[in-house]
Amino acid sequence: MDVITANHELKAKVSPKRMFEAIVIHGPKLLPKIAPRAIKSIDILQGHGGVGSIRQINFPNGAPFPYIREKVDVVDTENLVFKARAFESRMFADKIEAIHSTQKYEDSGDGGCIVKLTVEIHPKDGAEFNEEDRKVGKAFGREIFSIVEEYLIAHPDVCP
Repeated sequence: MDVITANHELKAKVSPKRMFEAIVIHGPKLLPKIAPRAIKSIDILQGHGGVGSIRQINFPNGAPFPYIREKVDVVDTENLVFKARAFESRMFADKIEAIHSTQKYEDSGDGGCIVKLTVEIHPKDGAEFNEEDRKVGKAFGREIFSIVEEYLIAHPDVCP
């Protein structure tokens, strides 16, 4: 089956550098603190959190699946690009081999930023996807970015 690609753009009222630092650089500590209903913890299983590291994103009880494991492929602090490859989760079941994601943080020209997200789902042979399968991941991503944006606006001293 062909790779399923989705592109999304999210606008935030904080600078690209602050969003990038909050989500990518400080995310393993910050996200569970500010979004505990969405992310229980982010554990570094191998490496130091940078390129080549393997991390496990744990979700709270009641989430549709307990965790996702991913490998960090790119952390480009100059161009504000983050790439990772999710390779293990109960969510994958018999449908997904891997999910590749790219986040690019760009200046929106008004003091804020546009986060360009590209998600590539690499399905297993014979897997079928419907619109509902796609909406779940999209809604989760929007929720996390919105929580981070609100937190950074309320706390201008964080990731200045």
